[in-house]
Amino acid sequence: MRLTAVGVFSIAFSITQPSMTQADHPGRIRAIDLQSDAEIFAKAAQWSLRFSASPSEDELSKAADLEARSQAKLNAINQGDATWIDRKGSVIRGHRSQIDNSVGPYGVVIPKGYLPGTPVRVDIILHGSVPPNPDAEVRFTEQFDKGDDRLLDNDTSIPVQPFIKLHPCGSIENGYSGLSP
Repeated sequence: MRLTAVGVFSIAFSITQPSMTQADHPGRIRAIDLQSDAEIFAKAAQWSLRFSASPSEDELSKAADLEARSQAKLNAINQGDATWIDRKGSVIRGHRSQIDNSVGPYGVVIPKGYLPGTPVRVDIILHGSVPPNPDAEVRFTEQFDKGDDRLLDNDTSIPVQPFIKLHPCGSIENGYSGLSP
């Protein structure tokens, strides 16, 4: 798929509301709560091209891949197959700001043997912030996005630590940037 700088601006507008409701999957996360997991890819593509003076072929290709990843996540959500919510190891997730309704990525590392619902320590890793950069969210997303397949506990890429690591994507525009000295 070839994406142009003009085409990427339509990505965010093509995201539709998931059709699945909590009634479709009792006890599971509602589809609308998963929507930001898909939107972060479209936003990363959009921003990387919008704020790049002259997007390179590589940037256009990455934007096309991110747009496809966003659509694949939406399709999985609509089909009730959001496998990444049960994935161990590195996972990229999205959140929606209650302040301005924007979406942003966060990385989470789920340890081997973790059982959902079991209390466990959570370490929040504040990386600090970086000046606005066209591909900052692309690079952050790539760091944690290892696919959506469930990994078995015998997979050697899954960490064994007895805690969950949470990595919010830091930027100058967010609320925790003022915490640094």
